[in-house]
Amino acid sequence: MDLCYYTGHERVPSVATYRYPSEAVGMTQRRAGTAAAGLTASLFAVEVPSDDHPIGMGRVIRDGERVFFQVSDIVEVPAHSQRGVGRAIMTRITTYLRTHAPDNASINLITDGGSHYLHRKFSFVATAPGAIGMKSPLESR
Repeated sequence: MDLCYYTGHERVPSVATYRYPSEAVGMTQRRAGTAAAGLTASLFAVEVPSDDHPIGMGRVIRDGERVFFQVSDIVEVPAHSQRGVGRAIMTRITTYLRTHAPDNASINLITDGGSHYLHRKFSFVATAPGAIGMKSPLESR
């Protein structure tokens, strides 16, 4: 399907908009208050609406000094996979970053499953073995 078919809106999604596609792909669900706080910290975001519900989204977060940018929550619902939704989202995000991030900025993302094939099309490369992305779920305190 042609990329022009999908219209992305450059806006931070609501909690409901954030939850629908993330639930569809099995992402860990955040409490409404936690999700709302995280979403308001977005520097830039794209959502791809459909008639019934959102079918994709992505966002960018950064540190206060505009040195570190994290591409986050790139999601497309499975029913629209391989139809250009992810590419449309990444096109908007990388265009924004090329325009607004300083030349020495660190721009990264954590990718899972086969989505690294999409991200490579936008000049993202694996950092291993020189660097390895890691995560630590905060256990009960």
